[in-house]
Amino acid sequence: MILGKALTEYYAGERSKELIVWSSKAKKEPMDMGIFFSAFDDYNEVEKEALRQCSGHILDIGAGAGRHSLWLAENGHKVRALEPDPALCKLMRQRGLQDVVQAKLEDHNGKYDTLLLMMNGLGLAGYHDSLADYIADLGRCLAEGGQILADCSSIDYLPKGKIKEQKADEITFWFEYDGVKGEPFPWLFAEQGYAMESFEKCGFRVEVLVDQPGERYLLQARRDAR
Repeated sequence: MILGKALTEYYAGERSKELIVWSSKAKKEPMDMGIFFSAFDDYNEVEKEALRQCSGHILDIGAGAGRHSLWLAENGHKVRALEPDPALCKLMRQRGLQDVVQAKLEDHNGKYDTLLLMMNGLGLAGYHDSLADYIADLGRCLAEGGQILADCSSIDYLPKGKIKEQKADEITFWFEYDGVKGEPFPWLFAEQGYAMESFEKCGFRVEVLVDQPGERYLLQARRDAR
């Protein structure tokens, strides 16, 4: 996969190549790969609070290069990094993570006290029509009394533009690295009210722990222990 190759080479010291992000909404632009390796002090407040709220056995979904999982492990938490890209899984192990699983959420079995979705993690659901199924998969992996922590980005921060045959918060992205373009993937920027309503319909109690209007918010979803 493109992202795995790019971040692996970046970690090894490659700085002459750019990771380009294409989308159905905005012009192509280079992505700062250093973000994937940043330290806690450089995180935004939503990320910091999400990590502070983590407890019990944690599943970091779509863990990428492992920066959040590494911080959690280094601070005494029991964390498992879940990531479908084999190159990124290898990279996380190189960086010292012990518990790394190569899989998508829908293919993974297990029960966790905290499900962590960072970097607009609800986008992993795809589009609106698949969000309910994704929430159901989250619920399947959640232990009784557990929590879901989702770092959600607002569509407002993206460049304005017209999208044909797509809702404004449904965007298609694809990466380009070293002259090779990856496969397009859908990504949802769930508006706060819509995200809360979607979880509530699936039986969750929902609270916004951090709200940065027009930028991002931290959503916490819980189901009462039976």
